[in-house]
Amino acid sequence: MSRLKLTLVAVCMAALICAPARALREPSAAAAPDAAEGQSPSPALKPSNIIEEVKRRKALHPALSAAGLARYANALLARAGFDYDFDVCEIFMRPELAAAMSGETLGTLTFRYRMVTLDGRGLMFGVVTDDRGGPCSECFLHVAALRVTKGEMYVVAGGVTYGLKRPASFALDEAHLVDADLKKILRTWQLPYQTIPAGVSPDGRSLYVDFYEDSGLGELVLEISNEGRPRFRVRREVVSVEGEWIEERPPDSLDDYPSFRRFRSGSRTHVVRFNGPCT
Repeated sequence: MSRLKLTLVAVCMAALICAPARALREPSAAAAPDAAEGQSPSPALKPSNIIEEVKRRKALHPALSAAGLARYANALLARAGFDYDFDVCEIFMRPELAAAMSGETLGTLTFRYRMVTLDGRGLMFGVVTDDRGGPCSECFLHVAALRVTKGEMYVVAGGVTYGLKRPASFALDEAHLVDADLKKILRTWQLPYQTIPAGVSPDGRSLYVDFYEDSGLGELVLEISNEGRPRFRVRREVVSVEGEWIEERPPDSLDDYPSFRRFRSGSRTHVVRFNGPCT
């Protein structure tokens, strides 16, 4: 079985993914289409396209070892950030942007969005997205970041790192380390993209996820640390065995359709709960 066959257990959570969430209290002008002419340019939230750059490096240097490729990728990540796919449907539901979206139009949408820095200052960002209206009604915004937690995000915009309070409207899939009863959450990781966990570190602090098959980076995995930092790792060094699917779930699970995988590392066993990617 392929390491990342997303269709095996994928469950489309369309009704939940875009359910209205409670946003941070913000002025009514938090989001507005386009910046008015003459205004100072805002730093732009956009992807680093780091996966494409790593793929290009591999293609140009086919003899490069997996360790060398990981070093290159991590050096690039430290400068440009890793791309997180935030589901921001709530933003597009606002009246300020509704006028800019006509019917089924899926063209590029450019707008300014106010965010709050970790020290409480408001800061306007330019945002450009054309990835909305996905198969499960997601509205993705791809943002380069160095670290993301439930409440904070360190994004890279114009070569500058900004520490921001993460808006409730910037949703990500999550994976949870749970106890043997599959009920108590011991740790939570924010997933940069929809995926299936590939492994857990022996101490249970870091999660490993594969890249999509079409990336051609099967020799690498993405490590997500307990602190929310992504890092490229050589797959064979951190993922020794495939996880086991746990078919039965507790009847009072917090999720409607959770999936569980069990990972063994020596004498230690870890169980991860997550929602399968929507296809």
